[in-house]
Amino acid sequence: MAVFESLNGRSDYGPFLAAGVVAGGLFSGADETKTSEQRTRYEEKLGQGQGGLVGAILDPCYHRACDTTDNINQLGYEKMVQAAAYMLEFLGQKDDLMTWLYPNGRPKPRLPDEYFPNSDYFRNIDI
Repeated sequence: MAVFESLNGRSDYGPFLAAGVVAGGLFSGADETKTSEQRTRYEEKLGQGQGGLVGAILDPCYHRACDTTDNINQLGYEKMVQAAAYMLEFLGQKDDLMTWLYPNGRPKPRLPDEYFPNSDYFRNIDI
C-alpha cells in the first residue's frame, strides 16, 4: 500500500531539496508507532500472529547502534527493492523526464531552513 508522506529532513536528501533538486524515496517506518489498521493488514498478508504489536515503534533501531544489516526484515527489504525497481522503470520510460519532474520549470535553490527548520543537518551551517 503506497502512502505519500512529506519529506521531514531526517535523512540525506535535505541538501538536494535545498539546491532545488527533486528528491524522493521509500520509507518503511522509523520511530512511528504501529496502528491497529497496520497490524490487521500485516496479519492478513503474513498470517495470524505476524502483524506485530499495536503501539510498538516500527523500527526501534532507527538511527541507533542496532541499525545494522542484521536488523533488516527480508520480506520488507524485498518489497522495498521491488518498489524502487518499479519507480526506476517508470521514470526511465518517460519521454521528457525533466518536464515530468519539473512541470513548472526547475525551482531556484532555497535556503535550507525553508525546508527543514528542525533538521539537525542544517543547524550549524553557514549560508
